[in-house]
Amino acid sequence: MNFGLFLKQLREKKEMTIRQLAMYANVSHGYLSQVERGERGTPSPEILSKLAGPLGVSYEELMTAAGYLNGSSTVESVIAKNKKLYDVIARAKDLPDQNLEEITDTLDTLIELHLKRLKNKKSNGDNK
Repeated sequence: MNFGLFLKQLREKKEMTIRQLAMYANVSHGYLSQVERGERGTPSPEILSKLAGPLGVSYEELMTAAGYLNGSSTVESVIAKNKKLYDVIARAKDLPDQNLEEITDTLDTLIELHLKRLKNKKSNGDNK
């Protein structure tokens, strides 16, 4: 099934018109109509995040249906499951490479710190 048909079925299941969905998601109704008819490509992850709530489905489900995720535990699915993480990463797209490198190094340091804390908790018998 193509994504446009999937989107239409979700919308109709919620008994919404295209205009209602567009209003709730803050997306153009003309654009949604074109997607449903297969005249436009798959919506961006940003648009999918806007559609998930009004359609009553998870962002991850829309990302999978749109072909962005394969349903396995990949890096992409980790990001897709956490909308805040996705939004933070999406905001970084316009930064110069040097800034991205600094942010990546900082994030790597934070992740290592948290992994060490988890390891210490497990070795001390603390399962919280």
